[in-house]
Amino acid sequence: MLSESPPLITIKRAPSSTASESSLPDNPPFFNHATLYFEDGSVIIMPNDSTTIFCVHRSLVSAHSAVLREMCIQAERTSQELFRGRLLIRMPDAFDDLETLFNIMYDGIRLPLQAEAAGFPYISSAFRMATKYGLAGERAIIIENMPPQWGIFPPTDRHFRSRWYTEPHPADIISLLRECDYSPVDLLEALYYKLSILTFPSTESIIEDHFRHLSQTDIDNFTVSCIRLRTEYTSSISYPPHTINDCPNVHCQLTLLGFWTQVAVPHLLARPNMARPVEAWFELESMLERVCAVRRPGQDQGAACVDCKSALGAYIALNGHTMKAAVRTCFFASA
Repeated sequence: MLSESPPLITIKRAPSSTASESSLPDNPPFFNHATLYFEDGSVIIMPNDSTTIFCVHRSLVSAHSAVLREMCIQAERTSQELFRGRLLIRMPDAFDDLETLFNIMYDGIRLPLQAEAAGFPYISSAFRMATKYGLAGERAIIIENMPPQWGIFPPTDRHFRSRWYTEPHPADIISLLRECDYSPVDLLEALYYKLSILTFPSTESIIEDHFRHLSQTDIDNFTVSCIRLRTEYTSSISYPPHTINDCPNVHCQLTLLGFWTQVAVPHLLARPNMARPVEAWFELESMLERVCAVRRPGQDQGAACVDCKSALGAYIALNGHTMKAAVRTCFFASA
């Protein structure tokens, strides 16, 4: 009596005599995607990093993407590889990216796009795959719904600035925009400015993991731009000799000079504010209102007249707007 042979794994053959069935075992190790494996699908999609596979409708994915349509045509002409009786395409993309791509094709973009770091992987995957596979309409939706918080400039409110640490790292957003060939100058300038704050006082921190996808040109331009911005800022910290009106009361000059030396200069040269020159000047404007009193009738010392105080306030505001313009000038090459 012959010994019993182990059970063989049988693989269905396609009716075509020209196509070759893949020798991959059916199950295990391959598993169907929970929601993107359609029994009536005609194309098996295999990621480059997972044993979970997709089965999609060729007509639908071809309608969305000319790139995928051409891949299906080429697969028929060249490899003619079948799996489970269907055309098999081995993709160069990771499972997560393909899952995002096919979810977009079947269900559309998931809105709203989250500004927080937790939502960035989806935005990154959707934007990259829509760009790579030519989903022009979906790409336009992503661009139109890009979180506006990423491009707010300048972030003068300290409470708002604390939200930066719940948002994606600016370098990660810049890398994504570069990879997807999307370069809105206003958004990039805001991101580079945030990046300059996070890397102050030294750009040595650009060796961090967040910078690994930035090109060397981007890194070099960013470093030079930071140096230019710090130089512009430090050169702006000087008392305005011709701003104060010719006031007959000497106490105006003494009061405002005291404010400048005891409040303004320490504030502007404080280490945290050296990193955020635009906000530093705008905050000084409100500090002048709080600290420096307006002289009342009959009062001589410890206050300034309305005109002198307003003149210094205008000078401070001008410097704030000048620094804001300097940011745009310095980071224009980076953007």
